Amino acid sequence: MTLAATVDTFFHSNVTTFKRVAIAGAQISADGRDYLLEDGCIFENDFNLVGTRDEFVDHAARIDHLNQGVGTHRTVMTDPEWRTFYDVGQRNFFHVTTAHPGGTQVPMASAPCSGCGLCLPLEQLEIDHLHPQDGSAVPPILKVFRSLGLTVGGPKGPLGTAVRANHLAGGNNATGGAGNPKLAKGRLAVLMRGPRYVGPHAPFAKQSRLDRHTTSEAGNALLSVFWRVNAMPALENACRNSLVNLRPLCGVCNRHKSNTPRVFG
Repeated sequence: MTLAATVDTFFHSNVTTFKRVAIAGAQISADGRDYLLEDGCIFENDFNLVGTRDEFVDHAARIDHLNQGVGTHRTVMTDPEWRTFYDVGQRNFFHVTTAHPGGTQVPMASAPCSGCGLCLPLEQLEIDHLHPQDGSAVPPILKVFRSLGLTVGGPKGPLGTAVRANHLAGGNNATGGAGNPKLAKGRLAVLMRGPRYVGPHAPFAKQSRLDRHTTSEAGNALLSVFWRVNAMPALENACRNSLVNLRPLCGVCNRHKSNTPRVFG
């Protein structure tokens, strides 16, 4: 069942109240409060409207759309918006053989490594999870939620920003054809810098960073729905393998990057 179908089914159930689950500072927890479900709408316990069935189904459908699938994440290379963002295109490569020691030009679909900038044919590039498949599921969930406008603070990166702008505008494409915001050479070194998990709490020196790692009330409600129906594993898999969490790396960069789970990004 898709996440959208899961959310839709929940709204047609007999549930009237359910536990509020939230992420604050990259920590997920229940605070003892409840949400109310009535007439296809979710309310806080003081009857403030949080959102409607259509809004939450739409959010879930967008998560489904961005999900590249478990074990099949290389299919992201066929996604038009991902190809635009990572500058996939036909380029000429020299094929050197004993018969042609000077090399012959061969056009091939290719893209730059998002770490070092080396341009390689797609078949020689590896797809890396920005947030590793092992470790906490909270960072990749937050990364996807940020791109859907479900966190207090919005995304800082160009891909997440483009995905969020398109989603909030009701678009159908991942990034809405938002130009060609290619990832700069050497970006990997920037992304891999910064604090790691050193215990149960992540350091947040800036309010803006804390806001980007805290779900909004609508984000809390959607998270609470998945929690209530035991669909968190499906949400986690969808976010780990989301378009916004996948990038092309050459073999050298992929081998030398750290797989240590990170809070930020």
